[in-house]
Amino acid sequence: MKLSQSNSALIISKVFCLVLLISIILGLNCKSSSLPTPSRIKTTAAPIVTQPSQTTLLTRPFSLNLLISDKPESLELTPSNSDLAQTIVQILGVSFQDNSNDTNTTGSKYDVITTTTGIIIDAQQKLILTDFGSVDWQDTSGQRRIDNLYIVTNRDPRNPQIEYRAELVAANFRRDLAILKLTKKIDGSEIESYAPFNEARIAATVPRDSGQELRILGHTGISLEPIKIEKLQLIGLMNSGLESIKLLLNDDTDKTDKFPEYLKLTSGPNLLEKGAAFTSKGTFAGFLSAMPTEMNGPKVLIRSVDSITNAFASNNVVSVLSESYRREFNYRPNNQTPDRDQTYVSTPKFATLASTNKVGRELAEYDDQFNNVSEVFYEYLVAKTSKQIELSEIWLFDNVVIEALSQSRIHSSDNASWHGQSLKNVAASTAIGLTDNNSNVLPKGDWELQILIDGTLVAKNQFTVGLPVSDAFQKSTSVSDSPIPEPESEPEITDFTWGTSANLNGEVIGNVKAGIDKILLGFNYQHFKESMIFGWKVYYGPDLIYSSKEIPWVFKENNRFWIGFYPTEPLWPGWWEFELYLNGEIIKQIGRTVEAN
Repeated sequence: MKLSQSNSALIISKVFCLVLLISIILGLNCKSSSLPTPSRIKTTAAPIVTQPSQTTLLTRPFSLNLLISDKPESLELTPSNSDLAQTIVQILGVSFQDNSNDTNTTGSKYDVITTTTGIIIDAQQKLILTDFGSVDWQDTSGQRRIDNLYIVTNRDPRNPQIEYRAELVAANFRRDLAILKLTKKIDGSEIESYAPFNEARIAATVPRDSGQELRILGHTGISLEPIKIEKLQLIGLMNSGLESIKLLLNDDTDKTDKFPEYLKLTSGPNLLEKGAAFTSKGTFAGFLSAMPTEMNGPKVLIRSVDSITNAFASNNVVSVLSESYRREFNYRPNNQTPDRDQTYVSTPKFATLASTNKVGRELAEYDDQFNNVSEVFYEYLVAKTSKQIELSEIWLFDNVVIEALSQSRIHSSDNASWHGQSLKNVAASTAIGLTDNNSNVLPKGDWELQILIDGTLVAKNQFTVGLPVSDAFQKSTSVSDSPIPEPESEPEITDFTWGTSANLNGEVIGNVKAGIDKILLGFNYQHFKESMIFGWKVYYGPDLIYSSKEIPWVFKENNRFWIGFYPTEPLWPGWWEFELYLNGEIIKQIGRTVEAN
């Protein structure tokens, strides 16, 4: 769908909804003495039928005409750092102190809630690519935290200026990506048709040569601070499981995933937390990213342009960003100490394949259960630290510390850096006193690696060599080599909770009563698949008041979730009902009476 057609459809949809709300308000100006009562049952059709809105897929930013240049890339002039800076913007998420509306905010005082880096990917449509977490207008409890998005340009890289406002038009939650569109100048006036915007040249594919230098341009997180440029080297390409693509076999069709989700850097940048990566030829190659399991860790990966292209050409795109539902990400912080003064260390990962090139090491075949292996490789990340620290690796075998394998060293670095070696059969057997191990495999049992900084445990992980007792018993007592698979479980929603807000754990809280400004419904769900489409409707008595847009399910398979409804005026007393849908079919209906004050 072209963006202009999408905008027209959006305008028509807004006009229709406005007419519908006006008619509802005029027709349902009820007093507590004449409350509507529920008249529907599950077998009857809804009294008001509305055409469900289709999810808009934004394919314009990375459609093929943007990836195909008019002339070979080798013939194009390599842009300078100053040229690349023209494609980079700083994005400020602001909250107005005096609750000003969006029509005239030039003189309003505001607080900067978030800062991030964006890159102009379409000058004609005025589209900007950035990370979703920094521009999401809701906090984790569903409350509004951002009133407006201000765009800081780098026409003079030494003196950034707030020039424009933008709105959030599409997002991919799983990949933490978002598309913004410039809407107005900062004073609220229209943007001139001749306004100069330089868009980035999109790389046709990711760089693949280890040792290639990448230029990272972005902002440090300080509002209106000049743009920063750092140069880092590429180790190799990684899939979504952080495995080196080149180490995976082509004939391993069950496990191999050679899609280049990330580019692994030799180290993290010194100053930048958010930034865009450019190849040596000046083409946009991706965005700085933390490891998917270490959301609060330093940025040491580049989410590739291939991943970004795929993110906005799939059903995972959500364009209905004004809906009130919980934003969830699959990654969670690791189990290290929350002390802010403590140097960050990621959870160690274990693998059976490793390859060292001229700039770093690549791993593959990650797991926590190994059989008949003579060597296990490990890797973890240590954030930059200006002070010297004592970095210790402590090995345990079956909960006993093995001093002969453990080691400590003094460490300091201006950049986040990778650390790790391998645990070999000979050294491990000798260390635990197993002198007659002639099998050339690591001793069977439970191994644990603990990472300490200055004597304080900050990260750890375990792996097992040989089948655990429970698995071995199950294997020895199995009747058939090909057990009958269990039937696929049906989606299920349970444990409903009504409320007015949600806490950080996604639990809905608060008393529902007449006059509140929103109503939330929390629930547990199970067996929700990525291919499903979710939605809900809200009824007041027998009348349909609200119908959500169709939302592709991009969250976990089992978890806690909540949805909501923001009425145009304080909530009326009477019967309120939510109707939940999966793939167009009703999965649950639940209602309650809201008492008059």
